[in-house]
Amino acid sequence: MKSISTLVLISVAQWMYSQNLVINPSFENHSACPNQINQVDFATGWKSWGVTPDYFNACANTTAPNFGVPLNNRAFQPARTGVAYMGLFTYTVFLPNQREFIGGQLSSPLIPGQQYFISFWVNHVENSVLLKASDGIGLKFSTVDHNYFAEPDTANDAPHVFANTIITDTVNWVQVHGTFLADSAYTFFGLGNYFGDSLTTVIQMGTGNSNYAYYFIDDVCISTDHSVCEVPLSFNSVKQNDLFFQITPQPADHDVIVYFRKTVESGRLEIKNLAGQLLLKEEINGQMKLQLNTFMLPAGVYITECYSDRKIYRSKLIISR
Repeated sequence: MKSISTLVLISVAQWMYSQNLVINPSFENHSACPNQINQVDFATGWKSWGVTPDYFNACANTTAPNFGVPLNNRAFQPARTGVAYMGLFTYTVFLPNQREFIGGQLSSPLIPGQQYFISFWVNHVENSVLLKASDGIGLKFSTVDHNYFAEPDTANDAPHVFANTIITDTVNWVQVHGTFLADSAYTFFGLGNYFGDSLTTVIQMGTGNSNYAYYFIDDVCISTDHSVCEVPLSFNSVKQNDLFFQITPQPADHDVIVYFRKTVESGRLEIKNLAGQLLLKEEINGQMKLQLNTFMLPAGVYITECYSDRKIYRSKLIISR
């Protein structure tokens, strides 16, 4: 029989292993109240990784109401958790591929070979100057830190989890989630739209025209436990690969090989662009690997979906010529 102290140590170890690796995930802890743009670093554990994202906190409601919560100079939006959130643009007409990013350091490095669940919540902001909406907002892991002034992050078309649909909800918080099999001991992560203009789909909301697509962000989570990040595992859930299949090589040139975790008795594999258009479809019948000719696909990032066992498994495919 294990002693009580041993059981306590095991419980603590399990809790530490499955906790959220994001420091200050809902931006509540702060060193000062925001009163202007680009004060992301007022939130403990966070900083600007690109241009001038915004920090909003109810502590500014009296002193700097433009950066308060729920009412600020962007919109009226209660926080999903607590009284704070971040804001950034995912597209602008002013400069090609210009993006705002926020980033932070993980409480502990990712473990290569370990699967992680990722989740964050976004809300589309729509006002007279923010009438655009885009897809692509996502999370990217990194082995290096970034600084908005000295070494800003860039739209490099390679986020690890991202929204492949345009989020337009201005009332509710919308969850972006997926899974990631760590391929390196990443210590940092960034949030924003990592796709360049050519791979970003943008639509105009309302009447008139505007210069930005802008989103609030709250409740960022990275954990080995799906329940910690509120990532659903429903019967028909969409999984970000989930180790069901792997694509090699990446980036690809002409042909790729898809390796399945087990023999797929009946299913299909589809390749779509980021707008959701079907470009290639192959049936899977009793196979553990599938060779695809991707020569007809131009360079870019694509979504690969495997339909099997009444579930959808998803991964990205990068084509480089």
